[in-house]
Amino acid sequence: MLTRPVKKSSQSGFSMIEVLVALLVLAVGLLGILVMQARGLQLNQAGYMQSQAMFMAEDIVERIRTNQVVIDSYEIDFDDEGDDTAGFCDSDCSDAEMAAADLFGWKSTLASVLPQGDGRVEIGEPSGNLYPVTVQIQFFQGETFTYQLETTL
Repeated sequence: MLTRPVKKSSQSGFSMIEVLVALLVLAVGLLGILVMQARGLQLNQAGYMQSQAMFMAEDIVERIRTNQVVIDSYEIDFDDEGDDTAGFCDSDCSDAEMAAADLFGWKSTLASVLPQGDGRVEIGEPSGNLYPVTVQIQFFQGETFTYQLETTL
């Protein structure tokens, strides 16, 4: 008995439409990964800036804590650059000169570390021998961000 060979009707490759659909799905997936990566970098930068603001606020509080004799000299407002006449103070300058040098250095560092960085220190009315200190740091991060630290010395 002779049998006829059966023709295979299946294709042996991909059609052009299938390839284009696969490339479209791949492109959409890669675009989503790219958007996630960009957003991750943006959030990482925001976290870095906020950490720097926190470190700078703690820095000025520690400087005030070490020079409490002239604690009222540490008050400064936004847009006030401070007094640079004290220059760099070491062991031979007065407490008031040290406060002026601390504030000037702090404001200069804020401006160089944070984009449009500026700071404010407010010393409140003492309660006994404890002084409430409020430090505000503003910088631009897509919008103006304010970091505020309140403590008592």
